[in-house]
Amino acid sequence: MIGPVVTIVTPSYNQGRFIRRTIESVLGQDYSEIEYIVIDGGSTDETVSILQEYEGDIKWVSEKDDGQTDAINKGIQLSRGSIIAYLNSDDIYLPGTISYIVEKFNMNKEVDFIYGDFYAIDKADNIIDKIKTISYDPNILLYDANYISQPASFYTKRLINEIGLFDDSLRYLMDYEFFLRAAKRKVRFMMVPRYLSAIRYHKDCKTLEDGVYPWDEERNRIKKKYARKKVYNPSSMRLLAFIFRMKRYLKLILRGRIDFMNLRLALKLRRIRA
Repeated sequence: MIGPVVTIVTPSYNQGRFIRRTIESVLGQDYSEIEYIVIDGGSTDETVSILQEYEGDIKWVSEKDDGQTDAINKGIQLSRGSIIAYLNSDDIYLPGTISYIVEKFNMNKEVDFIYGDFYAIDKADNIIDKIKTISYDPNILLYDANYISQPASFYTKRLINEIGLFDDSLRYLMDYEFFLRAAKRKVRFMMVPRYLSAIRYHKDCKTLEDGVYPWDEERNRIKKKYARKKVYNPSSMRLLAFIFRMKRYLKLILRGRIDFMNLRLALKLRRIRA
């Protein structure tokens, strides 16, 4: 029996040194019904020549766009899969991820969003950290931190049809806003206790752009949009952040999902510059 089509979208721009590894991590999955779409923003490095090598195995375009979010939305609009995800051009899926996700969606027809654990890796694929997430809690997501790893998250096409595409006014946290929008609609989320993907940290990745975390303005704008109006002031938000951070750590501890690597991750990533 043929399973549902899974569409993976990769936005790309001048990531020629990593994109082959990303492509291979998708094409090497043990699931046959994968539609892989790469939307390249007109790269000037070796990216296009690498994409040409995979002609027939992937769908791709290379043309000027309005950035990462625009590229993701273009890919989704071209998709035919009933399960959707996007994977950045320097990140990878772990073996068996797609077949595992399809099985979970098939077993949980009411669920529209599945996410799991992830590795942090360096430019040579060395594992820096193994990050375990927590079960779904909308208050922790909003008031504490985004504990859902974008490369380890998958959603149904019906979810996108219901809540819309990613917000193209956002450069960094379009995924976080999308998660909160889904939460506001009371979409069914499910956490799976399995490592699904690896996020690559290197000196040119957006996560470490300029050696700082540049998305504070976007985060504040998003939180203000979704937070309850009566509590959106600096003192209330700090108190709520503390309360739900403690709840997040307690969830990890009670479920045996914390080994204190989670607590060290931010400090580690600040030191990765090569």
